Amino acid sequence: MIYSNVPLSAKIRQMSFGELRGISLGELGRGRKEIFLPVPSNCPPNFPAGEIVRGFSVGYSKTGRPRIVAEDGNLYLILDCQGVYTRGTLGVVSGLVGHEYDVIANAYGAYGDAGRIGSWCSTIFKAKDGDVFRVTKSGGMSKVGPSIVYLVSGKNVYHCEQPLAEEMFEALGRELPFTLNSNSRVLSEEWKKLI
Repeated sequence: MIYSNVPLSAKIRQMSFGELRGISLGELGRGRKEIFLPVPSNCPPNFPAGEIVRGFSVGYSKTGRPRIVAEDGNLYLILDCQGVYTRGTLGVVSGLVGHEYDVIANAYGAYGDAGRIGSWCSTIFKAKDGDVFRVTKSGGMSKVGPSIVYLVSGKNVYHCEQPLAEEMFEALGRELPFTLNSNSRVLSEEWKKLI
């Protein structure tokens, strides 16, 4: 099962040995890192944002590179932090301090020819029940809004803007594991960057 917070599309890439169909995360170039995830022939051409795509998982090639494979019973999250071009911006995925996260791979994108204006990440996680993530998109709050909190509950993924997190956790019968503050884009000591 694969969940992505942004729509993903499989594209054909011309390789020296022929064509390869896959999903691209991040970007190529200076200050950037692209991950190309090959997909099996029966994989759908699009992964919609905010939905769990069943029948597929993230596995590894023989050389240890991530790829889309047949479902293995686990839930994988692809969390992308690309927002808008803004000087000095950083799109980042955060998790709770003291909680272990299984990071499969990180991809990076950047703004500016040299990749130094701002940056963002696209990260693949193997998720488990109780995982809490916070996605802060690149750009300012006035341009992209507050951070988004994601909660893995069983094999489901719930999300909301950080100021509404208390209501979401209460509706799901869970204790809010962090303190809400007035600026949802500032990392408090309860959060750590996962990239």
